[in-house]
Amino acid sequence: MNQLRLSKTVLFLISILVSQIVPAKALHNVEVIPIEPENATGEVSIYFPVNQSRLLRDFSGNAKSLMILDKMLNDKNFYHDIDSVVINGYASPEGSITHNSRLSYERARAVKDYIAQNFPHIRSTKIFTVGRLVDMKAIEEIINNDLSVPFRQEAQEALAMQGLSDVERLSLLKDVGDGKTIQHITKHYATSLRSATGIMFYRASDHISTTDTVVINQKEETVLITKSTDTVFIDNHQSVRKPVFALKTNLLYDLGTALNLELEIPIGQHWSVLGEYIFPWWLMENKQYCLQVVNANLEVRYWFGNRSQRPKLTGWFAGIYGGGGYYDIEWGNKGYQGEFYLSTGLTAGFAHTLGKSGNFRMEYSLGAGYLSTDYNEYIPEFGSDDKWHLIRQKSGNYNWIGPTRAKISLVWMLHRTSYQTKKQND
Repeated sequence: MNQLRLSKTVLFLISILVSQIVPAKALHNVEVIPIEPENATGEVSIYFPVNQSRLLRDFSGNAKSLMILDKMLNDKNFYHDIDSVVINGYASPEGSITHNSRLSYERARAVKDYIAQNFPHIRSTKIFTVGRLVDMKAIEEIINNDLSVPFRQEAQEALAMQGLSDVERLSLLKDVGDGKTIQHITKHYATSLRSATGIMFYRASDHISTTDTVVINQKEETVLITKSTDTVFIDNHQSVRKPVFALKTNLLYDLGTALNLELEIPIGQHWSVLGEYIFPWWLMENKQYCLQVVNANLEVRYWFGNRSQRPKLTGWFAGIYGGGGYYDIEWGNKGYQGEFYLSTGLTAGFAHTLGKSGNFRMEYSLGAGYLSTDYNEYIPEFGSDDKWHLIRQKSGNYNWIGPTRAKISLVWMLHRTSYQTKKQND
């Protein structure tokens, strides 16, 4: 490893010196491989069946992907100033590293052959193929976003190790949890990982030289990288995290032993629907303390602001709610029972994420409105039959207009992660 790092350093210094004298393409014995630019746009993926490298148009959405690719390569305004094309091939994590290295390279070559046969105006000398074994960036996103990955923390620690190649990182990952982590990824995401992606088109422009380690023809090699500043990048290896629903609990109610649970579902960009259930149900027999409540509420919320710039269910909101229930509350020598009470009003509040993942949030809100209940007041007495009896004192009706609720809620946002081709802009 030390020898490899030393060779990287030497090559990097040489590349800087040479780049000042000759263009990058004039170098000999060094394959020039462009890498993904930061300002890359546009995406396409080509998928392959298990353990195959033959490009099939009818497999897993390839027909649509190839139609997009054909449209671009037939556009004279697009291809006339193309400087180079790079195709990165990938394989899924299962199988041996040697086999998958060869397979990923053959898949990249299959895409290159397709371009060469159907678009002869794109010179083959401009097309580079790289077998990158597996898409470690996509695997890292899967582990970070999928909470059900076994031994997730150990896997994140393995991927975070510095100074390792993708081959070494994959080897470490295969050992995590006796292989359970990589088995989970293979089972649920193999199709999206088994693709020849990273079809990158570079226009002629200035290049910045650096070095990188990639897998080419089953060997790990250090190659000179050229980074273009005017590019179009085609690759759909992206994860899409869609919020499904949020589970919540009001910590203020919990502190008062009033257990509660909320479920909120986002609808579109600005709206959400929330259901709340409050269910404390305890009784201290000896001193006859009692808190038994069943309450359900339904709330509709509107979320303000530009929602494209914020995660779902965060920021400022306002809503309208309604609900009701029944109760039996007793403390000391007096108690109140209500067969039914009704509450309705308006709410307003703010929610924000906790940490980088965005799965956990905090929410703060207040509500005001109208509350009405019929009640019975009673005194508990312990009879000669060794049982408690509730002696009714009076009945009445109580109405209230004003503050009706206060919340400091802990929120767990559940997402669904998928890997798919983005829609292309015509």
